[in-house]
Amino acid sequence: MGLVTSSSAPHLILSGEVDLSVAPSLRDSGTEMARSVAPGRLEIDLGEVTFIDSSGLGALISLRNSARQCGANLVLVRVSPAVARFFELAGVRETFKVE
Repeated sequence: MGLVTSSSAPHLILSGEVDLSVAPSLRDSGTEMARSVAPGRLEIDLGEVTFIDSSGLGALISLRNSARQCGANLVLVRVSPAVARFFELAGVRETFKVE
């Protein structure tokens, strides 16, 4: 997990497995970033994610809720096929803004 600031928007880059081992830090770091960019845009780059489980999804939903509360605009970008498929199976595809 890494933070990159570009001219478009700050974004958090995730790679590999997004599971119970990274979910707490994703939720905490992402929430802190959302507060710092509010009312701006925060991108979560999921292009290199090979696996996501329910705890990873829970962290993303928590992060989305925190971003909304503080007025930040959370956007998922470069969603990998593994994540897209998981979102589809979990019925949460429409839960997130995806570009």
